[in-house]
Amino acid sequence: MSILEEHGNNIYSDIQKNPDLEKFINEVVGNTDFMKKFYDPLDQPKAPILNDDFSNYFIIAGLPKAQKEKLPKLLEIVIKIFTKKGVTFITQESISVPLDESCVS
Repeated sequence: MSILEEHGNNIYSDIQKNPDLEKFINEVVGNTDFMKKFYDPLDQPKAPILNDDFSNYFIIAGLPKAQKEKLPKLLEIVIKIFTKKGVTFITQESISVPLDESCVS
């Protein structure tokens, strides 16, 4: 079984249409000089230390949809509610809100 057959039918169907593609991919993957060019940037001496502890994060679901220009007001209300509960470290800058322009009303 080739490496491409191990990784699903999406690539395999393309290869069936173009047999030279499998030959090319197998040559590139098997070329150790080519693979030496790639490295994990986090293994480098000056790599940043990433925080993989998500205990300082939480998700708030169920907030109403808001227009982009009204988002600061919504965030003020969220901060006010959490401040009343004793959570005082939240600022507007620390809140990340993904925006989907097609869904923002």
